[in-house]
Amino acid sequence: KKSALEAVRKTNEKTVGLGNRMDLVFLQIRIGLFFMDHEIIKSNIDKAKEMLEEGGDWDRRNRLKVYEGLYAMSVRDFKKAANLFLDGVSTFTSYELMDYVKFVEYTVHISMLALDRSDLHKEVIKGSEILEVLHQIPEVNQYLFSLYNC
Repeated sequence: KKSALEAVRKTNEKTVGLGNRMDLVFLQIRIGLFFMDHEIIKSNIDKAKEMLEEGGDWDRRNRLKVYEGLYAMSVRDFKKAANLFLDGVSTFTSYELMDYVKFVEYTVHISMLALDRSDLHKEVIKGSEILEVLHQIPEVNQYLFSLYNC
């Protein structure tokens, strides 16, 4: 962990562009997620937010939502994770973390825990991007509709 963070720090010193520096911050967040080092994750999420204010692009803004949502899920802040994941469904590009099907699976499970029935219906049951993927994961589909229809 220390060697990886040191290598990223050295690379960051030689990197000029904001986009490339943000990619290095995302790398540090991934390292923090791997080791569940809350200090690394929180500080780099805050750093990424500051960099976005300086002029980050929409792709990195959307990727940050997924990173932040994954961290919120890991610390059991399900409401925040659900909102961030639902914001990221239509613009998901964080394939370095997980594939889209797994992301939708997490989104559905977290939303079932965090959202009330009307929001679950509006955001998940009627969400076209989510419904497109649910046929690939029939157990999640069955679980969602079993809970909703009971």
